Formats: sequence, structure tokens, C-alpha cells
Amino acid sequence: MKKYSSYKESNIEWLGEIPAHWEIKKLGFSFSSIRNGSTVSQIDWHELTVPITRIETISTGQINKFKIGYAEYTKELLPYKLENGDILFSHINSLSMVGNVAQYFTIKNNELYHGMNLLRLIPSKVDYYRYLFWTLKSPVIRQSIESIAKPAINQASVSIDSLKSLMILHPPLEEQQQISDYLDQQTANIDDLVQKQKKLIELLQEKKKALINHVVTKGLNPNVPMQDSGIEWLGQIPAHWEVRKLKYLFKFNTGISVTKAEFIENGVKCINYGDIHSKYLFKLNLADAILPTIDHNFIYEKPSCILSENDLVFCDTSEDLDGVGNCVVISNLNGSQLLSGSHTIVSKPIITLNAIFIRYALMSKIIKSSIENEVTGIKVFSITQGILNNVTVTFPPLEEQQQIADYLDQQTAKIDQLINKAKSMVELLKEHKKSLINNVVTGKIKVING
Repeated sequence: MKKYSSYKESNIEWLGEIPAHWEIKKLGFSFSSIRNGSTVSQIDWHELTVPITRIETISTGQINKFKIGYAEYTKELLPYKLENGDILFSHINSLSMVGNVAQYFTIKNNELYHGMNLLRLIPSKVDYYRYLFWTLKSPVIRQSIESIAKPAINQASVSIDSLKSLMILHPPLEEQQQISDYLDQQTANIDDLVQKQKKLIELLQEKKKALINHVVTKGLNPNVPMQDSGIEWLGQIPAHWEVRKLKYLFKFNTGISVTKAEFIENGVKCINYGDIHSKYLFKLNLADAILPTIDHNFIYEKPSCILSENDLVFCDTSEDLDGVGNCVVISNLNGSQLLSGSHTIVSKPIITLNAIFIRYALMSKIIKSSIENEVTGIKVFSITQGILNNVTVTFPPLEEQQQIADYLDQQTAKIDQLINKAKSMVELLKEHKKSLINNVVTGKIKVING
């Protein structure tokens, strides 16, 4: 990339050298107004309402992808109508979200009004409005914003005065326009590549689900005779397979009720529902697991919570429907003890079976959907022992369970490798975008003509 012909010291530690002909001025110089939004209450939609911004408006940082609420139209709202080029700035939020910005442009003459918890920055004529947006998007300015944010309980805040005093760079106006045009085009290209990788991830995830669904309900042999399962939503299964309810395969018990206050440094390991939802969604190898520990006396309090190889541990609650039925297969205990903790249901096999096969069966779309239809909840979804008892799964002979488990282990590992590769590419592209914005708006690289 090109460099400018000469540089000068900015005398700002976090900025370093800048192009010799650029200026440094306070941010307030570039905006004719910085102000809070209307405090009008948001209500449900009806004929006399208008769209109004919410704090979630810029949670993604994506331009013109606003999440809006609605407020009753009054004359008092008129001064809060957004105009083209206005920048919305998140000034009261978690520290990681403070400083998020989005720039408003009308779409098909749709209007939007400025609501609470977002500052409205109205660009003046001395700087190009798009350049100001890209400046505020740059990581180096974001770090500076975080440094002036005042911490509070679960959030941080940036005052209007401290924001106005923030130092930013001012290239000549013509250069600002060229820089903005360049970043508009280049970041759009990067965003397009990110979306393609995300689409690939979605396709691979669907492929994985379809593979699991087919194999655990139809088997590996396409020529095997089929029979009606007797269950409408399941359809036909191999003629030599059975369908079983989990109550004939497992004995269920609740986990130990343990709080974070009862975690200790040296004790017996305990797996809680949060560990399953966030880290161990399929199989737990105790040798590699990082889990909290609790007092050994809990073993005597509830022996049914001592876990063994091939046990399944379910989460009994989930914050979304997709997490309902999440569970983990216990493996490689190697003589160590492990307990089932808070908001879990212990499932101990009462017949000989392959727990990995059962776990795959529970992941299949058709069986998972049957579970989701039984759970209750709105914001938190609960699954009970009664629901689990009546969950129906396909049940091949033991040898075939092992073959299917081994096959799916191999095939899903290949798909997961491709998914992880695509996810890594997304992160690389995001980092490249941040670096590009940063280097361009601070003059580390030259993208203008002349």
C-alpha cells in the first residue's frame, strides 16, 4: 500500500505519526450538534405512531439495519426527526458496546425519530459526513472512547462534553471524500465475503443436520427392507429396528442443587447446565474438561448424581427453543468422580446401549422437533423427566448403533472442520476490515489520488 510523502508527530501516544498536512481537532468541531434523544415512551404500533430508535438500533453496527420501536406521534417529536447523514452513537451501554455507531439514510422516504439512550451527532459542513462515520468506526478511536467511558453497574457511559473533547484527525475535505469512497467500496466487498462465508456455514450446518436425521432414522444400508414405525412423524424405519421410549432405556434423576457460592478449589468436579449449553454439547471427556468443583460431602447427600461412563446429562432449562434437549454423553472418567449439578437431569442406561448413538438420535431434526412440541415456556423453556420419559427414539441392534455412531463421528468431524475453517475466515475478514479502516483514517496508508 502507498504511504504519504511526509509525516509529522501527532504528539498523541495512541495515534503516533500522521500525514504532515493533516490537522488534529476536537470532535466537537466537526458536529453542529450532539444531543440526547426524545424521552417519549415506546408503545405498540397503531395508526398514530411513528418509528423511533431503540438502543438495539445500532447493536450490530450495520448501517440502515435499524431495529425500531414505535411512539405516539406528537408535535414534540418533530425536533427529533433524523436527517440524512446523522450519526447515532451508543453512549450508555456495556463497555464493549459503548461507541457503536451507525449513520442514518432515509430509505424510500421512510422517516425515523431519535429515541432514548443514543446520542444524535449532526455533522457540520466543515467535514465530510461519511468520513466522520468511518473515523468513529476506527478501532483506534473506539479505544479512545472506551478510555473516557465512566464505568457503572453492568454498563458504562460517555458524556457529551467528553465526547466533544475527543481528538480526531482532519484531512482536507477532498481527501475525506476520497477516503470515504474507498472505505465504502472496500468494506462492502469485505462484508460480501463475510456473508458468503456465513451462508456457507449455514449450508454446512444444514447438511450436518440432514445427515444425522437420515442416518439415525433410515440407517446406513439404502437397500434394507423398511417398515412403518407406527409413528406419524417418524414414518418408515428399517424393518429390523425398533422404536423405544427413553423411559425403557434410562432411569432419570435430578442433579444436585448447588450454587456458585458452594464452588471450592479442591473438590469433586461437577457439571452444571451452563457448562453443557456453552461448552459440552455432545460428549464430555473428563480428562480435558474444565469444570467447577464442590465438596465431597455432596456425594453422600445424593449418590444418584454420581456419573458413570455412557450416562447422559440433560439441561432442564434453556433460554431458547433450540437449546431444549441439550445434553452430553459422559466418557473417559478413568476412575475419577464426576457429579451432575444445577438444573440438570441425570439419565442412566438401564439396558445395554450405545449412548453416542442415542445422542445423535436426539439431535435429529425429526426427534428434536417432537421434544420441542412438548416443552413449556416463553422466555425460559423447561424440559421435565416426564417429557424425557416419553421421548421416542429409533433403536437399532447394538452392533448397528456402534456402526452408525462411528460413521457419524467421522462424517460430522469432516463437516465441523469445514465449518470451523469458514468461521476462522469470517474472523480474519472482520479483523482485516478493522485494520483497513484504522490504517486509512489515521493516514498509515494512502488511498487518495495524487
